Amino acid sequence: MTDATSATGDAFPVELKETLNRLSKRGLGMSETAEERRNFGLIANNFNNASLPVATALAEALENITDYGSRWIAAKMLRDAGLKNEKQGEMAVFTYLREISREKDSGTRYMFSNLARDIGLKHPALAVTAATAIACALHVETDAFSRTTEKNAIVAVGMSSEAAAPIALASLGKVLQTETDITQRQILSGEIAMMAAEYPQQSAAALNILKDAAEGETNGAVARRFARDIGLIALNNPNVLSLAINTLSTGMRNASNIDATSGYANALRDLGERHPMSVIVAAETSLQMGGGDNQRRMNILNLSGIAALGHAESSAVSRVLMDTLPKENDSYHRRLIIKGLMTCIQSRIDETPVKDALTQLLVTEKDRETREDAQRALRSLGVVLPYGNVLKLQPAMKA
Repeated sequence: MTDATSATGDAFPVELKETLNRLSKRGLGMSETAEERRNFGLIANNFNNASLPVATALAEALENITDYGSRWIAAKMLRDAGLKNEKQGEMAVFTYLREISREKDSGTRYMFSNLARDIGLKHPALAVTAATAIACALHVETDAFSRTTEKNAIVAVGMSSEAAAPIALASLGKVLQTETDITQRQILSGEIAMMAAEYPQQSAAALNILKDAAEGETNGAVARRFARDIGLIALNNPNVLSLAINTLSTGMRNASNIDATSGYANALRDLGERHPMSVIVAAETSLQMGGGDNQRRMNILNLSGIAALGHAESSAVSRVLMDTLPKENDSYHRRLIIKGLMTCIQSRIDETPVKDALTQLLVTEKDRETREDAQRALRSLGVVLPYGNVLKLQPAMKA
């Protein structure tokens, strides 16, 4: 291949220049450029000249080349030139941004996105521009495979550069709003949480994206994934704990199925192990607001789980459970509350309020199983009860 020398001293293959000029001409059909396309492919196979003049020529030719095969070859050669240094990389990534914004073919868009990703990973200073180019393709993509490929590309750039992370997060959030595939929605949620874990300062943005997505979610499996990832973001960055607990509590209150309800409850339980008092307050507020059976049951179970953590937590939990007990209409839930109060007792809290609450329950309780549970609990606390339904408290027998 014959080389010509530019004014800057860089070698420029004459055959490449002539081929690009021919392919860039307007009005030529596929048959008229068949030989140039074959030559272009042969040149690309042996391409090792990544000079600035070559990069410039490739960038200019891409604007005019119309057949997809030649465009792809030129774009790959430009990528190779862009990987050599940052100046040529900048030319390459801006060219991809220009071409993606006007490209109609989804296959070409996702391939250009991958090339922009390569430049962004090689030159961190160009990561923002690379992410912008990929986002441009992702926001208009309708083809499922292309959208997945572009999503993976922007995640890679966002994870490699803190400056590009906000662009990547915003793009993933926009895709999540319109994505209908259940599996892809769960994957998107995980990728958003992963980016928040890598860059904790993006936690609030990531959490708000998942919060908006969770509000309209009807699929139980997806809602569970949203809840899990919201909890993980809060565990990684306590600065967003309040927002996460509010989001999970609201999600549990508005959930339309048991899968979603249990998912939000499990996430709150995990947060309760690390931040028990915040979750206790949230559960108390939720119980005071009423809600459905599933929601109340999950709140009671979460409180009982937190009670096992220690004395301070048990005191707070027992207060909430004793306040809830006379207001709870479901007998099964009342039995769960009794069990939770006994868990609190194991942490050596003051037994007297618990005895009083259970004694008062026996006065009005009509459900047989619940009465039996309350009686067993009182006897274990040293209260002597008569047999039958007549409640007559007697002092404990001395040993």
